[in-house]
Amino acid sequence: MQEFLVETEEYKGHIIELYQDTDPESPREWDNLGKMVCFHRQYDLGDKHNFADGEELVNFVGARDVISLPLYLIDHSGISMNTGGYRHCDSQGWDWGQVGYIYATKEMIRKGFGVKHIRLNTLQRAIEILQQEVKTYDKYLTGNVLGYIIKDADGDVVDSCWGLYDNPTDECKGIVDSIVDKAKHFPKAEVFITKTHKFRARIRESVEEPSYEVTVGGEEWQNGKGVRHIKTIFSQMEHIISELKAEYGTLYIKNYDLILP
Repeated sequence: MQEFLVETEEYKGHIIELYQDTDPESPREWDNLGKMVCFHRQYDLGDKHNFADGEELVNFVGARDVISLPLYLIDHSGISMNTGGYRHCDSQGWDWGQVGYIYATKEMIRKGFGVKHIRLNTLQRAIEILQQEVKTYDKYLTGNVLGYIIKDADGDVVDSCWGLYDNPTDECKGIVDSIVDKAKHFPKAEVFITKTHKFRARIRESVEEPSYEVTVGGEEWQNGKGVRHIKTIFSQMEHIISELKAEYGTLYIKNYDLILP
């Protein structure tokens, strides 16, 4: 896959690698608002449909309850699609032409927007969505679909994702920020004593500074009956700390305080 590497960036001790995704899922497999119907002798484009020919399609999109946009394809060192044509780069039209329409019926719009009545702003939004669907499909046709791999300082992969139609650099940096931020936090060890005077140790929430806390619990402590156990607690502290360190290799213990009610 090395030959499809698009970009590499070092960020906070991690390497972000962007690749061209050479086998992405077609966006026409998604839950789209519009129906994309194309006719072309060489390429299989758009959605599957039951229109017999272009004339039948033109008559259909001309109905009052249908909104549609024309689809133009240019075929020159690769193919690309838009809704406005390519006269700006080929005024004679040698390499481009209309290949179909993308449309949405009013029923499709009602279902897609979850409304009973279609207002003007809903129609405008529907047209914008159809335009965006064509832009996304053009990225698929032109190979502008990306994937990323994030590696740590040791070269181990910590995250990856493919089939992305927008540049994922900011997303990758956010993932690295999260990893770095998480590494700054330490598990908190808490030792407590039960009513039957048994010692228990557990890992609590993550904290920014390594810490160790001893909490003495039980109703009898509130009446001062547990004071006689203080010497026992201190005598076993080193043993408890040692066992915690052995069990939790990533546990950091800096100090501890004896907390009495």
